[in-house]
Amino acid sequence: MANRLGNSASESELDQEFMRGGGEWTVPHDCQGLRLDQALMRCTSGLGRRGARRVFEQCLVLVEGRRRVAGFRVQAGQRISLRPLESGRGDVESRNPDDHLPVVLAARDESFAALVKPSGMHSEVVAGSTGPSIEAVLPELFPGIPAILLNRLDQSVSGLLLVALGDPAAQKYAAWQEQGLVRKQYLAAVRGNLSEEMLIQTTLDTAKRRRVRPIPGIEPDPLRWTRALPLSSSDERDESLVLVEILKGRRHQIRAHLAWAGHPVVLDPLYGPGPDLGWIYLHHCRIDLPDFSASVLPCWKEWQVNPLWKHSLPEDQSG
Repeated sequence: MANRLGNSASESELDQEFMRGGGEWTVPHDCQGLRLDQALMRCTSGLGRRGARRVFEQCLVLVEGRRRVAGFRVQAGQRISLRPLESGRGDVESRNPDDHLPVVLAARDESFAALVKPSGMHSEVVAGSTGPSIEAVLPELFPGIPAILLNRLDQSVSGLLLVALGDPAAQKYAAWQEQGLVRKQYLAAVRGNLSEEMLIQTTLDTAKRRRVRPIPGIEPDPLRWTRALPLSSSDERDESLVLVEILKGRRHQIRAHLAWAGHPVVLDPLYGPGPDLGWIYLHHCRIDLPDFSASVLPCWKEWQVNPLWKHSLPEDQSG
């Protein structure tokens, strides 16, 4: 059943819609640029802040078919639809994790687990946010286990998050990372035609500001370097698909390094031209520890992603 948000369906009617399988609405012009939860509150009679929070807790809120968090900025004419959480389960290898349940288990053993984070979802709990996070669901996913989040991904980035199942595993991970024994590989679509492998050694100023700033000089710690290997390119879109590896990353390291090299990540509004759609073409596809590994590929219809590419980078990154 298709409606316009401006039709002012009541909160109870909205509840009935998504319990039956979800409704569909179109963002009116007077909601241009609003947060998604604000658009729902403004255009749905009687919903209110508490009702909006309940909508995001009890169903998937999709904009143009992609799952979005409460803070996503909507555009006039976009389609908003609701889907019960129970309908979102699926196999991680055959689906796009952004369109279904927020959290999927990719791999687990006695010490570690790897979870799949969709773009648009926070890694950590954010104070004052109604949006979900991986960290918030760890007690539910691992009851009775002191689960510890070991890495972070930007909200707009998708892919693997590693969880230590107890303090000993977390300490082991920290030691391995200092020794350069943790390999993290990402797939990224970038602007321009990247024809040769790059080893980006530029130092990054990670002071507390929105953008990380490259500064003159070579980063003295090889664990902080970024290696990028071209995999495919599109002359029509002037874009390249690259495999990126880091060992011990800094905040925004991949995004800032690729932009500094003249190849910003596609759709990155912070280090490139955007536009800001709430997600970017950067996906953490593989993580390797001495005795644990996990992998998950993105579902990017513009690119044919070959699983063999996840093993294409050389072992040694020190150059």
